[in-house]
Amino acid sequence: MKSLTDLKTGEKAMIVRMPEDALTRHKLISHGIQVSQVVTFERTGWKGDPICILLNNRLIILRKADASRIFVSPLDEASTK
Repeated sequence: MKSLTDLKTGEKAMIVRMPEDALTRHKLISHGIQVSQVVTFERTGWKGDPICILLNNRLIILRKADASRIFVSPLDEASTK
């Protein structure tokens, strides 16, 4: 299973698992990040941190430490059309 930080620019994936600790989980949910949602990896900041994802037509910036605890299942192009 890949983490969100393992994706390449432009790659789409479905979120399959989120962090267990309540504080981080609450923070991510407040940004609209939840299991079974499709995200697109947009870009990384200088030196790879933070990262930027596209979710529901919104760009969301996450620290690499938080993003590495979100596990995803990459989607192929045929399944997203």
